[in-house]
Amino acid sequence: MSRQEAMNQTAGHYSDALVDYSGLSKTLGDLGHSFSLLEFLDLCAVLEGIVLHDRLVVVGGDSLVSGPLDTQPHQQSVPSRQTLPGVVRSQGMERWRSLVKPLVDAGVLVAAPRTRPGNAGPKPADSAGERGFNVRAHLSRGSAPMIARSTELDSWYEAGRLIGAEQDLGCPPLALIRQRPFYERGGQTAPRHTVCDLMGRYQDLASALGELRSRTRLSMASFLEVPVPPLPLMVLKLCSSYDDIVPRALDIREDYADLRASLRSLRSDLADDTLSPKKKLGAISSWRRSWATLRSYSDGSSQVEFASNALDIPDLNSAIEGDAFNAVSLNGLLKVLAQTGTRAFYSWRVRVLHRVARRYLATPDTELGAQVERLFRTRVTPEQLRALHVHWGAAGGANG
Repeated sequence: MSRQEAMNQTAGHYSDALVDYSGLSKTLGDLGHSFSLLEFLDLCAVLEGIVLHDRLVVVGGDSLVSGPLDTQPHQQSVPSRQTLPGVVRSQGMERWRSLVKPLVDAGVLVAAPRTRPGNAGPKPADSAGERGFNVRAHLSRGSAPMIARSTELDSWYEAGRLIGAEQDLGCPPLALIRQRPFYERGGQTAPRHTVCDLMGRYQDLASALGELRSRTRLSMASFLEVPVPPLPLMVLKLCSSYDDIVPRALDIREDYADLRASLRSLRSDLADDTLSPKKKLGAISSWRRSWATLRSYSDGSSQVEFASNALDIPDLNSAIEGDAFNAVSLNGLLKVLAQTGTRAFYSWRVRVLHRVARRYLATPDTELGAQVERLFRTRVTPEQLRALHVHWGAAGGANG
């Protein structure tokens, strides 16, 4: 397969993200045996990717991941259910197999064509003095629980594979926290159209919610709780054990299926040269109004209250239960909008994001750490959280 063919296959109208096989296996597999704070936060990023992206495209692990993407995204309405037999057969850990198989079966995890590594800068041994890279020097692996189990060399190799795959395939990565310092040296993510970018809009929302949460704390209290982002918190609450992580993430993913499908349709329309600019601008304007309803969480408590209450719209929900908006007759839609108001429609269209925001703001700080302690049977200390913030500042961004 040529590189151009590979790029055509991964572009399409899906919201795909590259993940490194080694990084994914460490994040999912290692946490099942021993807790690492940094890898837990990387797990949060993976969970967000499972819920919000159409597909996670695996790079690296050539002998373990077989088969290129064989889908034509513009000809399909749902992600491919192509299996990755190498992932399921060759990995030694039974827990890893049990965790990854549901992702393969659901079509979330698919294989990338073979690509060459990119330039992630000098190896970590040449950068040991740089702030944030020398994990072992600053963050002891002997602490309990550990700050980080993976070495900076692991992260360097993983970032290099992501950079190379991004350059060859034109697909952005889901870079883990420990990969980002190296990825930022050589990664060149093509900007996505913001109106179609579900992950970007969610990250803006999570940042606003973290800022709201920090406003309710005393000045020195912002790093005393584990910074669990909104979506991963929902997953943790549904889990009885670590083995439930992926199945519960897939359950929540189903809640976002309509929103992902609507955005795929929007991307398809924007890529259609037969549609007039007027029609495309109308679609862009409509979706911008929906995303604007999420700004209320950064505007103050009165707007938060409005955004939460605006979701409980029984007339609108019952009128179109089980139907896509484009399947509702014009007269029926006008009647519903007359009853509930146009603004309510824009909020309703992104209701799953309003719902996660509302639940997140209803969760006390203490429950964030309590969920981690319950599921992983370990307590994260304030000292570890401060150390993580000092040396990996972005890791604390969700809540502090």
